[in-house]
Amino acid sequence: MLVQSVAFIFLALLGVNYAGSSLDPAGCSDGFLEKHDGVCYRFEYIRATWADAKKTCENYGANLISIRDIKLSTWLKEPSIAGTTAFWFGLHKDENGRMRWADKPHKFDTEGFSDWASGEPNFSTGSCVSMFTPLAESGLKLKTAWKMTDCEQNLPYICTMPAATAKTNAVLA
Repeated sequence: MLVQSVAFIFLALLGVNYAGSSLDPAGCSDGFLEKHDGVCYRFEYIRATWADAKKTCENYGANLISIRDIKLSTWLKEPSIAGTTAFWFGLHKDENGRMRWADKPHKFDTEGFSDWASGEPNFSTGSCVSMFTPLAESGLKLKTAWKMTDCEQNLPYICTMPAATAKTNAVLA
């Protein structure tokens, strides 16, 4: 699994310099990779607090990833994709106690897609949400799901932006 993660990072870095350009073959820039549907993703394995992760994504002209459907959630759960047991994404509890997405000012839709772990959301454990894969005592990974986490914890994270935005940012750079 570590070899797959290292290979993924290596290929991502190669893609940034494709043909002497800041665009990779899929049309994404600045270390972003296109997954599907014209969306670019950047996997940041350097750990940061939720606020620092959000700010770093914004500095790229991107947002922390929003996981709004089962297709994206399933893809992110593949070990070769995220390559980690926990990472930040864009869901958090705001100062008024409401769940919100980092990329949208509107409230989290409790009727929409969610993938909470059993017993979550547990607001006593934190105000930010991570995708987390707990390890059983045997060392085997259990079901990956969403978990309320202390926002000051340092975790890897994923930034995202539409491919058209990435292309525009590359031209302006």
